[in-house]
Amino acid sequence: MTHEFCSENPLLAATLSAVRSAVCLVDEAGTFAFVNPAYADLFGYRPEEMIGTSFLEIVPDNEKENAINITNAFFTSGKTLSGEWKRQKRDGSLLEVQSHAQMITASDGRRFIVVTVEDVSRRKKIERQLNSSEKRYRSALEHVATKTEELRRLIMNAALDAIICIDANDTVSLWNPQAEKIFGWTKEEVVGQRLSDYIIPDPYKEMHRNGIKRYMETGQGRAINTLLELTAVNREGHHFPIELTVLPIRQEGEDEIFCAFIRDITDRKRNEETLRDLNERMSKTIEDLAKSNIELEQFAYIASHDLQEPLRMVTSFLSQLEKKYDGKLDEKGKQYLNFAVDGAVRMRKVILDLLEYSRAGKADITTEQVDLNQLASEVLKLNTAAIQEKNVSITVEQLPVVSFSRISMQQIFQNLIGNAIKYQGSNERPEVKIGCREVDGFWEISVADNGIGMEAQFFDKIFVLFQRLHNRDEYSGTGIGLSICKKIIEGSGGRIWVESETGAGSTFYFTIKK
Repeated sequence: MTHEFCSENPLLAATLSAVRSAVCLVDEAGTFAFVNPAYADLFGYRPEEMIGTSFLEIVPDNEKENAINITNAFFTSGKTLSGEWKRQKRDGSLLEVQSHAQMITASDGRRFIVVTVEDVSRRKKIERQLNSSEKRYRSALEHVATKTEELRRLIMNAALDAIICIDANDTVSLWNPQAEKIFGWTKEEVVGQRLSDYIIPDPYKEMHRNGIKRYMETGQGRAINTLLELTAVNREGHHFPIELTVLPIRQEGEDEIFCAFIRDITDRKRNEETLRDLNERMSKTIEDLAKSNIELEQFAYIASHDLQEPLRMVTSFLSQLEKKYDGKLDEKGKQYLNFAVDGAVRMRKVILDLLEYSRAGKADITTEQVDLNQLASEVLKLNTAAIQEKNVSITVEQLPVVSFSRISMQQIFQNLIGNAIKYQGSNERPEVKIGCREVDGFWEISVADNGIGMEAQFFDKIFVLFQRLHNRDEYSGTGIGLSICKKIIEGSGGRIWVESETGAGSTFYFTIKK
C-alpha cells in the first residue's frame, strides 16, 4: 500500500528513506503516512506493510489508550515531544525506544507528526542492571557498616599477636585478649593507664616516651612500620623477647594513635639457640669425619704400598721354591704350593684395588672433554678375549662428550662393562647394551645385560666395599669395583643405582652433569 503522501512528496520521501535513523510520519488519523526502511526494519516489517496502517499496531495493548491520548494532545498543542516508550515488534517481542516528535504542516494544510525513533532496549537493560547493582552495593555497604565493629572485635579477639593501641600520651586505648595472655594484665587494669608503667622494662621506659615525642615532632620513629626484636616484661616481672611493629593510625576528626602488634618469641629464640648448637656440633662432626676420611685414605694408600714389598718377596720365594723342588714335591705339596701362589696373586689384586679405591674421586684429578663413544670402544677392545670367548652381542648407542676425568671414566666403564660380560648365565647368547638419555640437566648412562641378575635386597649391598654375592670359584673378583664406581660418581655430583631381577639381567645407571 502506498500512502498519497509518498506520491505527492517523492523528493522528501526519497530523502527520508535514505537516512539511517528510524523515521516515520503519522497523520491526524493515527495512520502511518510514511515509514523509512530503518523504521520498518526496527519492528520487523517492510515499509509498504506499515504505510497506511495505524501506528497503534506497534503499541502494546496496555499502552494503546495512553498513546491515543498523547497523540491527540500533541496535535492540539503542536509542541515538540520526547520520551521513552515500549513498542511491540512483529513477532510480539517488546522494544524500549526513545522517540522525538514534532509537527509539520503540508501546503494543503494537513498536519503530520514526524517521529524519529532509537532502540534503547540494551541501554535500559544495562541501566536496570546498574541500578540493581547499586542497590545491592548500598545494601552491602550498610551491612558492612553494621558489621564493622563486630568484625573488628572478632579480629582483635582471634589475633595470635598481642594488639595494643596507645595515644600520643602513652595512654592505652586497646588491649586485646592475646595481650592479656602474653603480659598477664587484664584489659580493665591497663586501658586508660600509661603503657610504659606495665610492659616496658625500666631501662627502656624513657627511651619509649622520647620515641613517641620524636615521632609527633618529626614523623619518624625507630619502631614505626619496622619489625624489631625487643625485650618486654610481664606481670610477674619476667623479662622475655618479643617481636614488635608499630603502625600510626589517624582517623578523620580524631587524634593519631599507635597500634603495636607484639609476638612472644621466647620459643623461637630457644629453638634458634638449639639449632645453632646442632649446626655447630654437625659442623664439628663433618670436620672430624673429613679428617677421618683423609686419614683412612692415607692409611689405605700407605698400607697398600707397604704390603706390596713383602708380597713380592713371598711371590718370588714361592716361584724359586717351585723351580728348585719341582721334582721333589708330591701332588699334595704341589697343590699347597699352587694355593699359596694363587693366594698371593689374589692378595696383590686386592692391594691394587685398594690403591685404586683410595685414589677414586679425588678432587685434584684433572678433567677434560671425554668422548664416551671412543672410550666405550677402547674398553670393549680391552675385553675382546672375554667377549669372543662368550660370544657376547654388544650394542652401543650414541653417547655424549662429557667433562670428566678420563682415567676415572675408564674405571667406571671397565667395571660396569666387565661385570655385564662376566655375570652371564649359560642358557642364551649374552647381550650387553650401553645407552644414554638426557634427564634434568644430567646425562644418564646405562649398561644393561641379560645375565643372571639379582634380588632387590642386594641392590645397595653390591656397592659396599668388599661385598660379593657369589663365590670366587663361580665368578672372580675382589668386590671393590662397584665401590670405586660409586665413590667416583657421587664425588662428581652424580648417582649410581641398579635395576635387576633374578634370571632377567641387570641394568646399571649412573648420572653425570652436562
